[in-house]
Amino acid sequence: MGPMRERCPTRVPRPLLSTADGGLASRANKWWVLGWVLPLALEVAHALALAPTYHVGSFDDDANYLMAAHVLANGGWLTSQMPSGATVVAQYLPGYPLLLVPIVWIWGGALWAPRALSVVCVALLYPLLWSWMGGRGVRPSYRAGVLGLLAMNLVLSTYATMVMAEAPFLVALVLTLFAIDAWERRRAGARNTWAWGVLVTALLTELVWLKEAGVGLVVGFVCYLLWRRRWGRAMGVTAGFGALLLPGLAARWLSGSSTVGARYAGEISNPGRGGLLHQLPSEVVDGSWSYLQNVLRQSVLPSGSPLPNTGPVHVVVAVIGATVPVFCIVGAVTWYRHHARAEVWMVGAYFLETLGYPYVNQRRVLLVLPLVTVWYVVGACAAGRALVVLSGQAFSRAAVAVAVVVAVLAAEVPTAFGFTTNYLYAAGQQGSEFAGSPAMALLRAVGTPSQIVETDYRGSVAYFTGHRTAWTAFTVTTPYGPFAAQHRNSCTLKTVKPALSGDDAAFLVIGNFNIPGLVDSPCLLRVATSPSTEAGIGAARLLSTSHDNTSVFELLGPGTPQPGLVDHTLGDPPSTPALGVRLAPNGQGDAGAKAYIAGSGGDDVFQWTWARPEPLSQVSVGSAEAVRERGRAAPVAATTVSVLVPGSGWRVVASATGAVGDEGEAPYLLAELPSGTRAEALRISLRTRGPAEVSCVNAIGAS
Repeated sequence: MGPMRERCPTRVPRPLLSTADGGLASRANKWWVLGWVLPLALEVAHALALAPTYHVGSFDDDANYLMAAHVLANGGWLTSQMPSGATVVAQYLPGYPLLLVPIVWIWGGALWAPRALSVVCVALLYPLLWSWMGGRGVRPSYRAGVLGLLAMNLVLSTYATMVMAEAPFLVALVLTLFAIDAWERRRAGARNTWAWGVLVTALLTELVWLKEAGVGLVVGFVCYLLWRRRWGRAMGVTAGFGALLLPGLAARWLSGSSTVGARYAGEISNPGRGGLLHQLPSEVVDGSWSYLQNVLRQSVLPSGSPLPNTGPVHVVVAVIGATVPVFCIVGAVTWYRHHARAEVWMVGAYFLETLGYPYVNQRRVLLVLPLVTVWYVVGACAAGRALVVLSGQAFSRAAVAVAVVVAVLAAEVPTAFGFTTNYLYAAGQQGSEFAGSPAMALLRAVGTPSQIVETDYRGSVAYFTGHRTAWTAFTVTTPYGPFAAQHRNSCTLKTVKPALSGDDAAFLVIGNFNIPGLVDSPCLLRVATSPSTEAGIGAARLLSTSHDNTSVFELLGPGTPQPGLVDHTLGDPPSTPALGVRLAPNGQGDAGAKAYIAGSGGDDVFQWTWARPEPLSQVSVGSAEAVRERGRAAPVAATTVSVLVPGSGWRVVASATGAVGDEGEAPYLLAELPSGTRAEALRISLRTRGPAEVSCVNAIGAS
């Protein structure tokens, strides 16, 4: 069967599933307020309601984008190194960071500014989609249904305030559809045809510079051109796309990075799973089933917390959700029958491309969510129309249209219960907050930027601390994600220590960065805190905070980048009378921080005295607070840290006007001492009227 014959370019497309009467344009003018202005206002309200659940850094990719933007804004180039140690092009092509460069120039490091850009981009979708669908002859009532669904969509509204490339990508996608339609209306040789071709090629390339997954859309468009036997256009788009993409690829080759980017290379061709060819067949099957079973449903009609996962409400939501993949497929076929254009090819090729990833989720669908939502509504309309015909009822098409749109919007009732719920988390949860984290503040203040922090969130930790980062110890011990099975039995000192040594890690930070209430690597936390293994990796605990259940360790001694340093308090209780205890675990796998309790009022003193003056370079206290007795604790008026220097007496090196720790006046105390400092003793004094407790006390210096 040959290619379908192209419709006459001057013919106006007939309204999709509409009545035969005219006056569509005049009626559309009366619909615009209800059609896109109200959904736009609802979208902005929805985005602002979800904004507090997201914090920059909680996605890790967002911090990578910001790092790249700051490097480029300061005169760097594609091969320049970011604070994390990776180059600008190592993980992703920097199309989105380039968009952020003017924002960095104007507002510096303000985090609200790039978030505002995402809100603006999502807001622009509504008039653009309304106009594009109108150009395709879609009835205003159906367009209102599409935009109403998008305004209530938890996935789109979550990304509406994220510092992520998805929102600009969607705007670029709709602009690309406009340009393709304009190019389609011009036959070869017509005036300015070449200019539209150049614009289409540039926009398609911009999609890939924003998100490399956009390659599938480009491939789909070229396949469409070949199907329509437009050989010249297909060759021109392919050549232009390759030329515009070449600078990014060349930068990767010059910097020794993977051609497809380090992130994608690790996902689609993981050596632990046998490489691409070995894992691809199973991934295609699993991915296809995931789309049909769950991902499409949760992308178009998100559900979940706070709704129950059992009972009649759950059944109703499941039944409604089951219509999504069916209506989307029916809608895509119906759409292509009326509009045999490129978008169906593009989206189809894109979905085929995503099947090569180790897992699929709503983030994959989001990049084409407007089109998928259009097809869901079209499919629902087609199904409603078919039911009327089969039932023999004499309902008018207008009545069917109104009923279908009402039914489609009513399907959003379950989603409305989660209006303030980030789709990534349960109701009441939010992402990790790196900007206000005591752990990030401590890491900013300690060590040098060249010293490496071992972390599961390389981009976020690097952006908020300035340190280089690595994550080998996490990749070989993490129990979550698509590669967890291969690391099931790898939580041993023999596995962890070489991974840390291989990364040359000087610090280790562990917390609930990925999933609220779930430590990113319980294995690493157990190894770093268990008395039987903590000495094996030289872990000196600097901080244990309830903020994202984060713990910070400095790695000292043989096998670390600081082989000549020791913690002079390690293993030694205070020389003053004190009760040694372990605090409650701060996350899965934690053996508890070492703590000491002493005093009965006045000045409670904790003092470590050494047989001879010891060299000290860094003194820190993670927590110093009053002990609760019978549910109450006496307030701490002051905390002082002093060292006894031979010939100079006691010297105050750090202090706070109250307690230290999560509920204190200061989140921690840290003092970096002048080179050559030697001390005979370390003293921590708390002014309070009851017993006091200190933990995470470190006196680090040469052995």
